[in-house]
Amino acid sequence: ADKDIEDKVRGVLSETSFYITKKHGFEKDVHQTYVDKIISRFKNPNISDDLLRVGRSPLRKISRHDRFVAPALGVIDLGGEPVYLAKAIATAMTIVNEDDPESVELKQYLKEHNVAEALQKYSSLEKNSILSKLVQKEYNSLNN
Repeated sequence: ADKDIEDKVRGVLSETSFYITKKHGFEKDVHQTYVDKIISRFKNPNISDDLLRVGRSPLRKISRHDRFVAPALGVIDLGGEPVYLAKAIATAMTIVNEDDPESVELKQYLKEHNVAEALQKYSSLEKNSILSKLVQKEYNSLNN
């Protein structure tokens, strides 16, 4: 499981790196050093990050201008396919923390609406957009 999580984190970081280096002109080698530092922090057993804390505030995290959707749209604009960012968005939509009002709201909304409608409401993504379709596919695979 840890290897699977690491692979997904590396995938997200690869996609965001593609976006950042293309959009902002950062040197790939310099940025890769930063990515390697992030990965080493995740592997450090003395640094732990609780899943419920990481999954907190999903509505903010899947909003159009936050950490997942904005770079995913940037990757698409640059001709890439943000598969791992779509997985991250879908995963954020599945974590349920009854102590987090945003998580409870999203869970309730998804009981009454489909994932495309949730993405339209919370991420401002058109239902038939490339990113919405990618997230829908990942969300459905997580829930089957």
